[in-house]
Amino acid sequence: FDAVPQFASLEDACAVGAQAEIDNYSLYDEWLATVEEYPDITQVFTALRDASQYQHLPAFEACAG
Repeated sequence: FDAVPQFASLEDACAVGAQAEIDNYSLYDEWLATVEEYPDITQVFTALRDASQYQHLPAFEACAG
């Protein structure tokens, strides 16, 4: 296992979380192009992408200040 990262502050940790969510929803955008023939998978990937972009990211951004 990788070591658990340490952060100087909660704001720093939240900034890393925000970037992780940006990377995450960008990855789902890439994956969506590969599963367009599978509506059930498209629906799941879209829901997960939207949660990252519209729920998780704003929470991390608010925390980061």
